[in-house]
Amino acid sequence: MFEEFYEFDKVFNQLLRQFFYTTKEFFGAFKQMWTPLTDIVETSSEFIIIMDLPGVDPKSIEIFITYGELLVQGIKDEEKIVEKAICHRLERSYGKFKRSIKIPIYIDIDGVTASFRNGVLKIKIPKTVEIVRRRKIDLDEACDLDEVIEIKLL
Repeated sequence: MFEEFYEFDKVFNQLLRQFFYTTKEFFGAFKQMWTPLTDIVETSSEFIIIMDLPGVDPKSIEIFITYGELLVQGIKDEEKIVEKAICHRLERSYGKFKRSIKIPIYIDIDGVTASFRNGVLKIKIPKTVEIVRRRKIDLDEACDLDEVIEIKLL
């Protein structure tokens, strides 16, 4: 069942990419932000984000993390094509990119590591003890039910 949704998502993304490539061909110097292809993997001890960034200078990559979100952004410089050349097809993406990924809040921000090899960015985010955002509180039968009980999670 999930394979059908995966296949639909894959075809839909290919159609979107083809639309933007075609738009770039028609408008020539059309500048666009592009979205790097990304895998998100979870193990028992960490989340691993693997992002394809071929041709990107590692010095242009910025990575920010907060509880709940990972942001990766940077720039892929356009290669100079021979002057007065006729371009029959331009499919590669250039320019700025930004990728925001929602992540659980039970992570160890201080333990995050990132490496970049052969055009592939790999970010490892260790897990910590799970933080409970909601829980059911049973009332003590001896308490006055007219009291308002308020619980705040910090």
